[in-house]
Order: sequence, then C-alpha cells, then structure tokens
Amino acid sequence: ASERRRRAQSSSRQPRSRAGRDTATAPAARAATRRRQTRVAWRRWRGSTSSSSECGSGSLLGLLPAEAEAATLRAVRSHVNKLTPESEALLLPRLAALCRSRRFRALTPTLRLLVRRAAREPVYAELYARSVAALASLLCAAPSA
Repeated sequence: ASERRRRAQSSSRQPRSRAGRDTATAPAARAATRRRQTRVAWRRWRGSTSSSSECGSGSLLGLLPAEAEAATLRAVRSHVNKLTPESEALLLPRLAALCRSRRFRALTPTLRLLVRRAAREPVYAELYARSVAALASLLCAAPSA
C-alpha cells in the first residue's frame, strides 16, 4: 500500500526542468517574454514615427535591421493592396519613397510583388505594368533639390 502511495505521489508531480522551473510553465514564460519583446519593439517603432513622413510608414531608425525590413515590406504590401486606377497617382510616389528608404532593399520585393499580382489578376495587369514602369522612372529620375 505504501509503495502504491509513493508511486501515485511521484506520478502526480510535474516534471522539473534542468533550471528547476516547472516544464508546464516554461512555454507560458517564453510566450510572455516574446509578447513583451514584441510590445517593446512596437512602442519603439511607434515612438519614432513622424506624421510628416513622405511615405507614411514613419521612421525605422529605432528598429533592428530585420524588423525594419519587415516593416518596410509590410508597408509596401499595404500600398500595393490599395493600388487602383484612381489611387495610382497618390500611391506610386509613396511606393517609390519606400523603395528609396532602406537603400533600395525593398525595390526587388516590390517589383516581384507587382509582377506576381499582374500574373494572378489579369483585370489589373495593365495597372501593375504601368506601376512597374512608373516606379522605374521615379527611381531613375534625378532627385529634386
């Protein structure tokens, strides 16, 4: 009877990790740490944004390079999603500004996205082709002083 009780007690305990913490709480702690890191990065990014920015995405100076690149690509994707014949004149200079920011690192993904959209959406293929041509002309033009 005492042997059975001892086994029942030992099996009801949660296994311990090497660090001495319960393994059941370790994933929750990791998730909380990830949430905290995300929140800090978001606050840092929101705190560094300026509403007078030409491209509307704000300053990315406070972010790590990978975070800044991801934020730029999200902004590019957002602008491409909003692209219509009516909004073309407004959004193309913003797309060009986003491509110029981060030293043209967003240019290749932007053009790739526009070409893929042109292949997938034949109704807007002409719009996307015009957008690629307009981006090329905006980016190759001499910067205005």
